[in-house]
Amino acid sequence: MSRTVKVVTTVVVTSSIIGYLLWKYFSKKQKVLFDSKNPTNKHVLLVEKNQEIAHNVMRMRILLPDKNIISGLEPGQHISIQGILENIKPNLRVRFYTPVTNLKTPGYIDIIYKIYPEDSENLKLGAFSRYLASKDTGDQLVVSGPFGFITYLSNGFFNIKTQKKIVKFSELAMIAGGSGITPMYQLIKCILFDNNDKTKITLLYSNKKSQDIIHREKLEEFEKEYPDKFHLVNTLTRVSSTEEWNGERGRINESMIKKYISPPEKNVFVLICGPKEMCSSVKEISSNLGYKNIYCF
Repeated sequence: MSRTVKVVTTVVVTSSIIGYLLWKYFSKKQKVLFDSKNPTNKHVLLVEKNQEIAHNVMRMRILLPDKNIISGLEPGQHISIQGILENIKPNLRVRFYTPVTNLKTPGYIDIIYKIYPEDSENLKLGAFSRYLASKDTGDQLVVSGPFGFITYLSNGFFNIKTQKKIVKFSELAMIAGGSGITPMYQLIKCILFDNNDKTKITLLYSNKKSQDIIHREKLEEFEKEYPDKFHLVNTLTRVSSTEEWNGERGRINESMIKKYISPPEKNVFVLICGPKEMCSSVKEISSNLGYKNIYCF
């Protein structure tokens, strides 16, 4: 590597870290709720609204204790919600959710979750989603955070806590299924809305039916508005014979990844979130294709 390239790289890394530290500094000056040093602290928060936004998909607004307080979450982090469920043993359950609101927005956070119908043969299946769906304005939730092993700085730089180092990637390969879009959506907005961030994103997004696609209009708008930074690929596993569908069909597989994702030598970070079977399958495929940097939310 030439001396000039080394200097430029050093300047870019330094500016990204400085930008991140400034964000942290001003976040600390503004009162925050979640303490990274004590992520298991429990906060009793109120539900403001809980509305259906798509087929079996809900958006819940959770009020922070003060209208001027922010969550304190960093890009890539998520919260946990604890609940006591009836007719389930053990009845104390915890699930993790990534807020989709701007992390600097004061007073509230929004989460998105999918409701799963009750299965008489397996009451545990989707039970927490139904617990959340039962919540109404003024109801309480026990919330903790922040959690997560990666945080996004800017310009492709990630703080990977398990490796205790900051790593830069040229491209992000986001592979999501169903409500697994939420951590991707948070990062997508963070990158696209930063005019100085040149990181490229390809999103492979799998759903059963077209009505299941969360934030479909927004994602399509992003692709039109940021064609040099964001490419969206939708695939459906259950397309009706009467439906007009121009996207991909079937589950995300090796050929689909090879078709749309840049090869490993392009310095790609593979981010995965969705159902357990999908995550396991996609992680194995990505690893077999030679991708070294893979993270499952």
